[in-house]
Amino acid sequence: MITSQHLLLHIKSHITFSFHSKTNKWRNVTPGFLLVWFGILCILGASRIRTPDLAYESKYGLSIPLIQNACTRDSFRQIRQYIHFIDNETMKTKQHPQYHPLQKIKWIIDIIQHRLQTAYCLGKKISLDEAMILCKSKYVSFVQYMPQKPIKHGIKVFALCCAYTGFLYAFVIYTGKDNVEKMSTSLDVVKYLIELSGIIATGRIVYTDSYYTSLEVLDYVYRTWSMLMVGTIALTKKVSRTAADFPFPSLSNAALRLIPRGWCRTAFQEVYHRSRHLYTVQATIWKDKKLVGFLHNHLVEPEVDSNVLRYSPRKKRKKKIQSHNISKDYSMHMNGVDTKDRDTADWSVSLKSFRYYMRLFYWLFDGVLHAMYTLIKLSANDKADTNDKWWRYCHMKTGRFEFQMDLGIQLINHGLSLDWVGDPSDRHTSTPPVYVRRKDYIPCACNVCFFCNHGLTYGVAHPVLTKSGSKKRYRNNSDRPVIECTGERKLMGKTSSTRMCCVCYYKRKQDNPSNKSSKELRRGVPNTKMGCKKCNKYVCNECWDDFKHGFHY
Repeated sequence: MITSQHLLLHIKSHITFSFHSKTNKWRNVTPGFLLVWFGILCILGASRIRTPDLAYESKYGLSIPLIQNACTRDSFRQIRQYIHFIDNETMKTKQHPQYHPLQKIKWIIDIIQHRLQTAYCLGKKISLDEAMILCKSKYVSFVQYMPQKPIKHGIKVFALCCAYTGFLYAFVIYTGKDNVEKMSTSLDVVKYLIELSGIIATGRIVYTDSYYTSLEVLDYVYRTWSMLMVGTIALTKKVSRTAADFPFPSLSNAALRLIPRGWCRTAFQEVYHRSRHLYTVQATIWKDKKLVGFLHNHLVEPEVDSNVLRYSPRKKRKKKIQSHNISKDYSMHMNGVDTKDRDTADWSVSLKSFRYYMRLFYWLFDGVLHAMYTLIKLSANDKADTNDKWWRYCHMKTGRFEFQMDLGIQLINHGLSLDWVGDPSDRHTSTPPVYVRRKDYIPCACNVCFFCNHGLTYGVAHPVLTKSGSKKRYRNNSDRPVIECTGERKLMGKTSSTRMCCVCYYKRKQDNPSNKSSKELRRGVPNTKMGCKKCNKYVCNECWDDFKHGFHY
């Protein structure tokens, strides 16, 4: 979604344009360079590293060889500093009739929104709620303050998600009630999001919170799209009530103490159009720890025939209390947006930035990652094949981490393959990209990165001390000096140190392939002090003629 060729070329052109020629260390930006940068973002998010410099710091053991070899720290900083999504000279002023507060990133928002909707089909139940993007900039006019949210200062986003998976299907960034979208009321928000999502099928159920829930919104949603609606209501102490008001007022604390947990009351209102019955609205109040109100035309039933488990401080255990079916249904399907926000908080690729459009870009990136992971899990669960290559991403504890790490590695590998000139395994004739590490590559043992696949790195090796005392690193095994064996059997170490003969142990292991116990195989194997000092193998006198120098015993 976010790594298409058209998108990468567009970002590349604006990064190059925004660069000011103050230094000669500019590295030419290519689509492969951007793919490597995006892949590093994925790895940093999976590793929970919010400061990219820590991935290059070896002092505290947080360095990641894959990142250090693929892109230098200065190259990563170059993209992070100069990334732009629009030419600043073509930006419209506030007096222009087509001015938009989000014009710096508007076209990326439109592209990602369109591709999210084409990649997924919404289910029967959808949730509508708001999310917050952390931003404390003093120069952004549409930063909101919401003290009841975990993120109190930030940019507010109205989101429409799948109630089952939390897939981000449609969203709109709130830039003020007088701007382009004209979202001054909750009805405007609901209307705009449903129209933006392009939902035309009827019979869906919309779950909302108290900000969107009213009889006016419920009636409009049903008459326009034939959708049912379930939402909570903020109870008030209003005395005089009309037919459009919620029938139950809030109760005082003294009255609530007299009411047991599980107490429930319902009221109904039938809606007609031209003497034809359309639907029935139900108002429900139910006491848990607090008094909760619901307004809904789904699960319209007067009976309270379900139970929920709640912890009792007096009995020190959970007990059953009465509940209406709508409370259980609402708590199960309302948290679609919260599911997406929870995933974003745990695996976010967001980096610190004073630019508001970069905050929005990181939030969009997180939404795309969550959407991709949702599609992969649905595909793997439909196949129900444990041998499927995507099945391991369904693991509850490690699946999400492995998915984001593998995605980052694949993006880096593909980006390097686009920009690497020649055969990477032949370092004498090939030319690496300008953003790749210029010094000796750091040893890596992952066996999945670009450098391990082409033999440029191997194992977790330590530097070798030369005669002058300086440290020397080798890029691959071909660069290491070859030690010639003299063929002489010598004393291996101290006179008191003895070990078993490696040739005798190897022969016994070949003769007994079914025996997996190393203790039983070692019984009867002779010990010796002699062997090949260059190969570092202990060999007894009887097996010396059969010993093969350089063979892995």
